Amino acid sequence: MLNDDIGSALALNRLAVVFFKRKKYDLSYMYHGKHAQQADENDKFVAIYNAGISSRLLGEYHRAANEFQEALDISIPRNDYESMSLCHGQLAIANLLKGDIEQAQNDFTECIRIARDLKAVRMQLECLLCMAYISFDKKNW
Repeated sequence: MLNDDIGSALALNRLAVVFFKRKKYDLSYMYHGKHAQQADENDKFVAIYNAGISSRLLGEYHRAANEFQEALDISIPRNDYESMSLCHGQLAIANLLKGDIEQAQNDFTECIRIARDLKAVRMQLECLLCMAYISFDKKNW
């Protein structure tokens, strides 16, 4: 309706965020999807990554993992290491929730490796804490 692709993409993103904040994750997911369709290549990462978060909160762990992988695939050619680290962390959580413990550990490990290179101490600590919980649950002292 705006006849402005950039303005439309921004409006769709803002609608998705508003619904997310109101805990209407199904509507948030829908608008993130519309945003991804409308977004240019620079903005597509944000839409897909955020759709993954909404999917995870809806309990759609397989779909969330696919979306985080797609976002990761966008960030790799751009050498966007911060986004890569975030995607690996989110992939790890989605894989953990869907029961793929081994893949979750691999994703947390990759997240830590990238976060270490970025000197992102908080990200490293959060991943290490998650890995400690996994090890504890597996009784892998």
